[in-house]
Amino acid sequence: LVAPGNLLPHVAKTSGGRDKPIEFWGELEIRNRQQLEVVEDISLRMLGIARPCGDKEKAGMEEFRHLKGIDLAANLLCDWEDVLEILRQFPLLENVSLASNRINDLVSAREGEFSLIRSLNLNNCNIGSFRT
Repeated sequence: LVAPGNLLPHVAKTSGGRDKPIEFWGELEIRNRQQLEVVEDISLRMLGIARPCGDKEKAGMEEFRHLKGIDLAANLLCDWEDVLEILRQFPLLENVSLASNRINDLVSAREGEFSLIRSLNLNNCNIGSFRT
């Protein structure tokens, strides 16, 4: 813990010149909320993502397979094959936002591959047709 007993190792000076210990309340609660295994939704909005990660980085993505929502809005995605490869890394996805990317017309995915997705935001994309 950073602040055992809720006291930081620093002090502040009062107007009278005395040392005042700095208290840090809620450290454990904050740490519990920062654990990646409890995060279900992640926003990667406006980060300049243009393609899936490389093979070396994919191994590090294993700890995120439990995600249920991903926001990839306003990135640089334009190829559906790249988008599908990204989404395949998260088999439990229910909510996906791809808004404001320059994704072209849809390509076919394997039937039943994304059966858990309940919400798909494609606002302001470059899609001209939904032919299957």
